[in-house]
Amino acid sequence: MARTYERPKSGSPFFPEDGPAGGGVDLYMTRAMTSGFLDDYRHPSNVTGACDSEHCSWRPFSTLAICASIEDVSSSVINATNGTGFNETQFALRGVPIDPPAAKFQKTFWMDSLNLANRGEINPPTDSPAKMPALTEVYTVFFPPCNDEGNDREDSSKREQFYETQNWRAYKASFNLCIQTLQADFNITMNTTVINQEDKDIEWQKGESESDVGGEWCTERDDENLCIGNQTMQGMARELAALFVGSASLIPAGDNYFDGQWSPTLVTDVLGSDPTACDPDYLPLHGIRGFTKRMHNIAVSMSNAMRTANTSTTFTGIAWDRQPFISVQFAWFSFPALLYLATTLFFFAMLVETRRVDAPIWKSSPLALLQTMHPDNKMETLKEIEQDAQRTSVRLRYNGEMWQLRETTRRNQDQIL
Repeated sequence: MARTYERPKSGSPFFPEDGPAGGGVDLYMTRAMTSGFLDDYRHPSNVTGACDSEHCSWRPFSTLAICASIEDVSSSVINATNGTGFNETQFALRGVPIDPPAAKFQKTFWMDSLNLANRGEINPPTDSPAKMPALTEVYTVFFPPCNDEGNDREDSSKREQFYETQNWRAYKASFNLCIQTLQADFNITMNTTVINQEDKDIEWQKGESESDVGGEWCTERDDENLCIGNQTMQGMARELAALFVGSASLIPAGDNYFDGQWSPTLVTDVLGSDPTACDPDYLPLHGIRGFTKRMHNIAVSMSNAMRTANTSTTFTGIAWDRQPFISVQFAWFSFPALLYLATTLFFFAMLVETRRVDAPIWKSSPLALLQTMHPDNKMETLKEIEQDAQRTSVRLRYNGEMWQLRETTRRNQDQIL
């Protein structure tokens, strides 16, 4: 987590306009900003916690972060020149002190920015709570090849539509120092979610540390002070603003010209891979959605850098170990218990009933097997079976195939079995 952030103090180059007395360039943070341009997806989960077991969790914690808010300012587009030629027409934003770029070819896309310094909003922190202005404001103005319905413009009227300000689009991104409440969990992979974010309504005041020239801005969360140096904050604003300077001349069926290192990236985000043709994905994926995605990507990359800097603070969580255990739910024993009880009741009921009706016994004595094949078997009781067995004589006789027991008892005068 980042309770504070300070730029490196050794070996730092300086802005040319500042000189040794000004703010140095924070190469560590600049690399994070450019990573936000280079990578298409940055997330708080990219900061991996140290977990010695299979599963770790951290309770919610507050950290310094960078947040980006997006606005559609197309209604502020104005024609900034009186020229009538295609290469002479320039479009700017009303009330924004940024001049559109002038070049040999007409600029159909440009981006620029204002930071704390050139907006005249550099104020040292005071003992009285105050809201912090945006670090950097980014503006982009462009002529989209698609109309408001996401369809291609007619070739016959495309040139005329170019001169009409209502056909131009402009977006604004404000980068602010904010406070995020994060909740992290590690289970094979890191999963960090933002559960709360405080942006423009934070009240900052002068901190006690004098490590940063110009003092530091602080606010309290969870009984902890979250601070950033005034000089560090101004340097961060300058570095971020320096990235958003560029333009492009996008000519249908012609050559495209770019000025600025990151102009091609932002043009692709806003207009698609072919910026001179109407992309079917312009409305669902590009336009303000593509611009928003890139700005948030840069803000997340800077926030992650603040959390992993040398000035960051380790936040302790809980490591969970897997232990085998047996959980017994005795309610499930009721089903086999009822079945066992019913079987027992039926068994004793059968015994009582068979004794009451004097039913023959088949399995309590092997003597019953002697009469099983007799045609006059009357299913006697055990006593009668024993008496009949005493009156019965048998002999072992070979019938030509096997030996068999044959009854020799004379039951009457005419039949020997």
